[in-house]
Parts: sequence; C-alpha cells; structure tokens
Amino acid sequence: TNLPSSVSSRRSIERAIQDHQITLAGKVISNPAALVSWKEVKGALSFNNQLILFSKNATQNKAASTTERARVWLAHKLKGEIVSHNDPHNRPSLLERLRRGGVGPPGSHLKTVGRLDMSTEGLILLTNSGQYAHEMELPSNAFYRSYRVRVHGFLTQS
Repeated sequence: TNLPSSVSSRRSIERAIQDHQITLAGKVISNPAALVSWKEVKGALSFNNQLILFSKNATQNKAASTTERARVWLAHKLKGEIVSHNDPHNRPSLLERLRRGGVGPPGSHLKTVGRLDMSTEGLILLTNSGQYAHEMELPSNAFYRSYRVRVHGFLTQS
C-alpha cells in the first residue's frame, strides 16, 4: 500500500494529523510532536486505514539500554541535507538541524533508521537507541517499506 501523493511533505503530514487521518496502534494521533514508545506501537502505523508500518515481530523488540528508554522521532529530511554526524565539507546536516531545534536529550547521540541520500527528501526515523535502529533495519523483522520516486528528465535503461 502506498501513501497518497498528497502525503509527501512535512506540512501535508501535519495536516493529515490535524485531520485525524493517522493512527498509531489504533489510536488517532492528534499532536504532530507526540512522543511515542515502541511498546505502544504494537507494529501498526496507519494513514486513512492504510497500513504504513508493520512488524510481525514488534512485540519482540527491546530497548537498547536498561538505564535509558528508547525514544523515536519522525523527521522530514530536506533535499540538500546530509544524514551524518561529521562532515569534512561542512554541508547542511539533518542531525545538526535537529540538535539546534532541541531534538533529543542533551548529550544524546541520535541514530537514523535507514538512510536518505543528499539529493532526496522525505520521512526518516531517528532514535537514541542503536539496538532499536538495528532491529528496525533487519530484513528478518519483515517491516513493510514503501518508496515513492519522482524522476526529472529522461529515464534510460542504463
């Protein structure tokens, strides 16, 4: 199931939340800045009753640390940003933008779940838990992923 093209930017996702179109574990999300515990997710994130994210092993996921609970943030990565903690070329960084905006506890090290190239934009998950990020990326956990690609110019076989 693909997300409708109208839900492709941070603003359109915020509107979908305001219109009560996004649910998490069967509960309507009404606050775009809501913090969500993975234990609450129970493997299902939906838009207009269409499944976006699901894991058959969601109940087996564990927090990485007993001292710090795993936290997850959804962020809109902008075109032209890199997803890296260190860049010798000093290019704009999603992680630096989020840190400046106050995302994550002071001194925490955010980890991304997956990657987005510099020339792409879209939704990306971040967490304070390396174990959580690893579990989310494992093919054996059978997470459904959907990608929408737009090509400008001519697409050739090569």
